[in-house]
Amino acid sequence: MDNQIIHDPIVPAAPVLPRNDPAGFPSLPPLPQPAVFDPMAPAPYDPMADAQHPAENPGVVSDVAAVMSSSINHTTIGAPAPDTITLPVPVVFNGVLVRTGRVRELTGYDEEELARAANSGIPERMPETLLQRGVVALGDTKPSPADLENLPVGVRDALLLAIRTATYGSEIHFEKLRCQRCSKDFELRYDLDDVPTTSLDETVPAVVSVALRRGGRAQARFATGADTKAILAAIRDRQINRAEQDTILLARTLTSLTDAHGAGIRLPNGEALDIARSMSMPDRSAILRALEDQRPGPRQEDATVTCPECEQETEVPLSLDVLFRD
Repeated sequence: MDNQIIHDPIVPAAPVLPRNDPAGFPSLPPLPQPAVFDPMAPAPYDPMADAQHPAENPGVVSDVAAVMSSSINHTTIGAPAPDTITLPVPVVFNGVLVRTGRVRELTGYDEEELARAANSGIPERMPETLLQRGVVALGDTKPSPADLENLPVGVRDALLLAIRTATYGSEIHFEKLRCQRCSKDFELRYDLDDVPTTSLDETVPAVVSVALRRGGRAQARFATGADTKAILAAIRDRQINRAEQDTILLARTLTSLTDAHGAGIRLPNGEALDIARSMSMPDRSAILRALEDQRPGPRQEDATVTCPECEQETEVPLSLDVLFRD
């Protein structure tokens, strides 16, 4: 009883089909009859009759290339228009006071050069390559590698951020950013236009002026890429400590010294290191602090956001390897 199949008398066993009645359908057209061969009829057109093999006629290859070239519309990817930025501090370039710079989007050619720089083991190669490849002009003139090295660090940082924005856009996406206060991870989209920036609208070379502890005054220019390169080379070659790094920076950036009576102290290049070493520790710290506090340009180290977990400010890492990843 359990295995018995009960047929529903209302449902047909198969779908209802039309009657097998040829008269109920419209007549079909007659099948085509095979053509009768006529030996006197002209031969049909053969498109391959005049074909030639390249081995027999080498000129065929160039003929085909010419036809293809004339029949295909060639397209090229135009270079994007360079982006113009206002420099955070004017610079003298080729004897002209320059307040703007132009940068462009990086390409695959640039990416290959950046990969070589990253694999060199020399940290300063990366910013050097980025600037050399991405900066189109300072004012209206293309700068040389030496020109870019001698720019103030803040101007170089502004150009690097502009190159990043031209290449990837101003927004940087962190899938997981760890809060430095509560150690919780959260997702963040940060706009690089929000990076704190200091601008100086004054004549150049811009300098800082610092009153010394026992009277007198020191003036120093802002550090350049060349200064940073010299310090990094000394760290790599001689493993110098932080105090020695400060000595090199002071020796390279001091532009004038006066004593308590207003008399100028000579700063020859050969003795600048000794003069920097002979200064008191409070005076050295005051000059270095002024150089940092008044430094023009973007301050990536001060970029912060509010953590959604603990509602406290936490840092946004904006190193070069973070900025130039897709």
